[in-house]
Amino acid sequence: AFDFLNKKNEALAQISEALRSPKDIIKAVEDLQIRNRELEKEIEKLNAEKVGQIREELKKKIRMVNGIQLLNEVVEVPGADDLKTLCFNLRQGMENTLVVLGAVFNDKPMLNVILTEDLLGRFDASKMVRELAKDIQGGGGGQNFFASAGGKDASKLMQAVKKAEDLVKA
Repeated sequence: AFDFLNKKNEALAQISEALRSPKDIIKAVEDLQIRNRELEKEIEKLNAEKVGQIREELKKKIRMVNGIQLLNEVVEVPGADDLKTLCFNLRQGMENTLVVLGAVFNDKPMLNVILTEDLLGRFDASKMVRELAKDIQGGGGGQNFFASAGGKDASKLMQAVKKAEDLVKA
């Protein structure tokens, strides 16, 4: 019991030192937690703004391929959720559109495929993403209008994304 208390006191002393010896350690930790939450919200806001800017740049890259508006690009976004959000934002208000986006997170490639409802009888996002994922040594799936895949070979991500054009032409 004595050793246990000594270890707890040592840990408390280290925490106090790391916090620059505040008078009230508990309040200092609570203040850090509050500040951390504020910073996380600020980061989320900045990420949303970045995704919005990327969306506007990507809209300029949509082109017609075999009668379909196609956007197939590799992008840099903060996280996988941002990639998904970007896909859904690009789809919003569009018709006759197929979006294939790739990104790398923690050295792992990821693909998202989304299409507008008017293309549902013609294409299946889940089948497309599985076919594209072969290039990145991965797999995936999802719904007929939105699907995602992860892989192992980030060096082939651009190849996989560009392959979407071949699927549209087939």
